[in-house]
Amino acid sequence: MVHARIGQRDASSITASLTTISNQLVVMNSTLNQFQGGFNGTLLALQIQGDASTLLDDINDATTVTQQSAVLDDADSATVAFSVVSLSSNIYNLLDNLVSKKAAFDTAILGIASASFLVESDLVELKNGTNAFAQALSSKFDAAIKNVAPLVVADIDFHFSQAITVYAS
Repeated sequence: MVHARIGQRDASSITASLTTISNQLVVMNSTLNQFQGGFNGTLLALQIQGDASTLLDDINDATTVTQQSAVLDDADSATVAFSVVSLSSNIYNLLDNLVSKKAAFDTAILGIASASFLVESDLVELKNGTNAFAQALSSKFDAAIKNVAPLVVADIDFHFSQAITVYAS
């Protein structure tokens, strides 16, 4: 009988991590929906910053879980890949919402100073974390999923790059 090494994870652990990320994306997007910038938006901008930090922690945790997992079989690869594709719409919604709030972040610090540089920094960190997670996931997929994974990653990267460009200007 073969025993899994202590700490080894599986598809259900990866899927649970993806659910955690998805839930945090929804939380952050909900906070962002309330944000209007200006003097009264300062505290909400700080909350959004905290939400971004939590999201990055969740992504990094998911990377660790994935790295500790064995290579996935066909069925588990498909299950995890489906979860990633479902998650991507939450990513796009958040990034689109951040882009739409650029002007509000320009006056987010007491109504007179910009917090856009913080949002840009968060976006870069989130993109890098997402790429590390994608790389870890790709190494666990079976061959069929592994071949299409770069297409999903490229689309997510494109959306991140667009949002970063908006905040860099």
